[in-house]
Amino acid sequence: MNISVILVNAITDMNYGFANAAALIMILLGIVILLLINKLFRMNEPVW
Repeated sequence: MNISVILVNAITDMNYGFANAAALIMILLGIVILLLINKLFRMNEPVW
């Protein structure tokens, strides 16, 4: 299952603690992916 589907199912089942944990994992994964892309493509370095 997708993590977003897990989040929606947890909210609809009124399991708010699990929904908060799933949302936190989504946020952390997003930050890690952004940092990886930033390091991979070296967006902070000048071209010349």
